[in-house]
Amino acid sequence: MRVSWRREGFPRRLCPSRAPHAGSRHSPTGHRDAGDPAVTLVSGFRFPVSGFRFPVSGFLPLAYCTEDRWEAISELDPMCNRFAGDLWEPQLRIRWDVTGGHIDLGQRLNIAPTNTVATITLAALGSAKGGRELVGMRWGLLPAWKQAQGSLQGWTNARAETIRELKSFKGAFEKRRCLVPATGFYEWLTVDAKTKQPYHFRLRSAEPFAFAGVWETLKEPINGAEASVAIVTTGANVLMSSIHDRMPVILRPEDEAAWLDPATPPDVAQALLRPYPDAEMETYPVARAALKTGNQGPECLERIAWSPPASEVLTLAL
Repeated sequence: MRVSWRREGFPRRLCPSRAPHAGSRHSPTGHRDAGDPAVTLVSGFRFPVSGFRFPVSGFLPLAYCTEDRWEAISELDPMCNRFAGDLWEPQLRIRWDVTGGHIDLGQRLNIAPTNTVATITLAALGSAKGGRELVGMRWGLLPAWKQAQGSLQGWTNARAETIRELKSFKGAFEKRRCLVPATGFYEWLTVDAKTKQPYHFRLRSAEPFAFAGVWETLKEPINGAEASVAIVTTGANVLMSSIHDRMPVILRPEDEAAWLDPATPPDVAQALLRPYPDAEMETYPVARAALKTGNQGPECLERIAWSPPASEVLTLAL
């Protein structure tokens, strides 16, 4: 049995078959009951994992399933839940050779889940068929079965390792892949129980790039969006691993066409979902204005002079 826990925005996973050692920062207690796979020790108390949600000492089990049917932690995993899209429509059309569609969301430097985001897909109908088009999508993928339940709780991320297996993403991965243009993304370093320091990650060249995305049509539009999207994540590169063990998939320009094309074999498409070379990226601490989704201006990208506590071992390329 697997259980996902979130504490202070720092996601960690517990699995009785491979739980962390005692004292590990990956576990609430660094402890497990090896004799009972349906029981997890939390803060010294024993609880059966029985399919409901309950807060215990600041921890919240978010999602779990049996080992052979683990329905993605990406459901509520806060990895890659904020990014910058400092791009206007003309820039999108030139950089990604877009010929169809229309969306001009303007400068937004702190995009969050449930926001409408600019995506690039292959046009399926009309005179633009086969070409690239701009489509506004709600960030938080809602597969058909979830819409049937009346839920608006979308999947922000999809894990590259399981995207071909899980029912929430399998169909989208095979037939509905897209690009999500960005200029950078944020991740938080949890300093203590009350303090989070945002870091901004981008390419060293400062050029715009595209996340790998998968999308689903919405039966009913939400805030004008007729489709929903999830950003694919993979294991962290060296630079990102200083703060988190995962990162969003940034596609190389030469791989974007293959990712978009539904004719690309699944094995080939999945092979594109790898960590971006850390030597071509940079990160720096920014003002805490980035912590609030209502802030969308340049203050979110303001570099600050900040050093992590001595207890945090970081290898950030500042």
